[in-house]
Amino acid sequence: MTVRPRAALSADPAMVPGAILARVSRLHLGWKRYVQQQLLPFRVSPKQLFVLRALDERGFLLPSEIARMVHADRPTVSSMVRTMERAGWVALEGDPDDGRRRRVVLRAAGRELLRRIPARAWRSGKTRVDPEACLSRSERRVLHELLGRMSRAIEETP
Repeated sequence: MTVRPRAALSADPAMVPGAILARVSRLHLGWKRYVQQQLLPFRVSPKQLFVLRALDERGFLLPSEIARMVHADRPTVSSMVRTMERAGWVALEGDPDDGRRRRVVLRAAGRELLRRIPARAWRSGKTRVDPEACLSRSERRVLHELLGRMSRAIEETP
């Protein structure tokens, strides 16, 4: 195994172990902060908005599905759902197919909130700041494929 000197690593920042993930993380954090600021007037977080939109599209979600969607553990999702329930945006109801399960459903107040939040507050391509706008269509495809490959490498690791 050849050990490269530290100076050689820093000459090409993309070759520093972890540099790509660090850049993706900074990009995500910057975007998340921007969207949080845009959503402040609506008193909803980006994750809550994501779940509300999914509920609007699908009709209901199980807490375990929400946990997978937002990459959170069940206790965190339970807390988030309780907060959204207290706000009147969602309700928990029994699952008619399995009485042991509870489903999260969108209430009228949640639909009204979704109606009030303009796409320019949260949707890439519609906001004043669009981190994807600097990429061509072909660059977006390549980046999407490469990030997908990295994600699969993590997901497929036992």
